[in-house]
Amino acid sequence: MIEKVPNLVAVYAFESVSASPMIQSITSKLQIPYIQTNWRQSNSYLGSDTALNFYPDFDLLATGLAKLIESLQWQSFVVLYENFEGFLKLQEVLKLQKYDEKNHRNNIVLKKLDFDGDIRTTLKQVKQSGEKRIVLDCEVDHIMEVLKQAKKVGILSFAHSYFLSSLDAHILDLEALNAEANITTVRIMNPEEENFRNIVQDWKFTQSLSNRQLDLGFYQIKTEPMLVHESIILLINAINDIHRSENITFNSISCKSNEKFNYGPRIVSYINSHFKSPKSDISSSFDSTGRRTNFVLYLIEGNRDKMIATWNALGPDNVNFVRTAEESYKKRVETLQMGIQIIASRIEAPYLMLKKDHDKRKDNDKFEGYVLDLMTKIAEKLDFSFKIKLVEDGSNGVYNEISQSWNGIMGEIVSERALFGIGDLTITPARETAVDFSMPFMRLGIGILLQKSKTSVSMFAFLNPLSAEVWMYTVTLYLAVSIILYFVARMAPGDWENPHPCNLNPDELENLWGISNCLWLTMGSIMNQGSDILPK
Repeated sequence: MIEKVPNLVAVYAFESVSASPMIQSITSKLQIPYIQTNWRQSNSYLGSDTALNFYPDFDLLATGLAKLIESLQWQSFVVLYENFEGFLKLQEVLKLQKYDEKNHRNNIVLKKLDFDGDIRTTLKQVKQSGEKRIVLDCEVDHIMEVLKQAKKVGILSFAHSYFLSSLDAHILDLEALNAEANITTVRIMNPEEENFRNIVQDWKFTQSLSNRQLDLGFYQIKTEPMLVHESIILLINAINDIHRSENITFNSISCKSNEKFNYGPRIVSYINSHFKSPKSDISSSFDSTGRRTNFVLYLIEGNRDKMIATWNALGPDNVNFVRTAEESYKKRVETLQMGIQIIASRIEAPYLMLKKDHDKRKDNDKFEGYVLDLMTKIAEKLDFSFKIKLVEDGSNGVYNEISQSWNGIMGEIVSERALFGIGDLTITPARETAVDFSMPFMRLGIGILLQKSKTSVSMFAFLNPLSAEVWMYTVTLYLAVSIILYFVARMAPGDWENPHPCNLNPDELENLWGISNCLWLTMGSIMNQGSDILPK
């Protein structure tokens, strides 16, 4: 219990999650600024007018992560999480779940990492599933261990992509892994900005005044220390600003009295109006409950300075791409050029055949056929090296339900012993669940070739199937039959009818079969449509 504390102007909360609600209750009563700089479940206790959390709001952060992952256009992926806190942070990501009716499976698979045991078991399950895209949420101290184990298991290859949800992943030296996988990170700070670098330089200068050298790089600073620094600077500026307008004196605070801190709400108001996120000019960065609603997420690929997109909490429905499509294409090609790529195939004429003197040749020179010609042209265009590898069983690939594995070309791709396979592969639903197919270079079935018409379409194009003579004969026969029908109807007694059925002895009889009705009946017969009236 606080008996009496002089000159207390703010309370900072760090790792004490269980004590946070109690501390905030006290500070709220006494109107003391209560500042948090980390994301914890205690974030939900915010609600007083003197509480602020510099860490991004829980719901907005979850939305931002989901939008960034959605912008990667991953059709399916695996989510690996360490604890319940990470599970909550990815709640919006899990809402991207869609059921694939064609393949009878969900596009998002959720797996928990148990660091008390062997995480390789979980990673092997990911490998067996054939999924190449992985969202990893764990403590930053565990990320490198997971990636190293993933490399040993074989799921850190060129074909794999990772999304690290930790906002401190930028401190990791991912290049030390020497992996070909595409690893994407996210952060709320931009070490490339001048303001960020000035802060770090100030830290180093301050240490040098005490004859201490601070060997700290721009990418070695975690999110929370930077937020603590910014909040302290704003707190000092708020006090100085109030002091310039009036001679302030800080009253002693005691839990036993009803006396409140005089300047608490004013300090919080100052911080709220002066703390601005990048790419924003609004005067408020926190909502009425003290949660931070103004921040930017930076999406980084590979190296720490390769930004590809940003997401702003003020416009949560949009992702702004920094990298162009050409730059993304260039990045993938550069990764492809890193080494000799293995291409799985099998002997099947005319796709791939052995030369007559193949026993005297080496590597790709032993082969000939469409597969070699196609791969040679692709390699020349993209400037990479490849080596054709024949599958031992000579099969395209069949799934074994017992061993839950593929053989043949499919097995080489799924097990990542080959970058991709090429040959007379038939696209089936089962194979599509394990690998991605390119557009087929040959299709089976009947095809019809027609010469493209060079003339414009005419109103009388329907006459083209028959010659002019046939049409003349048809029209002549049509008129002749109609005229004959007209005379026959005139001569036939049965076609003369009483116009007035009530008069049993009419003076005149009438005949329906005039020339127009005869023409109509004949036309209906030709068109196979019939007529409302028929001759008797």
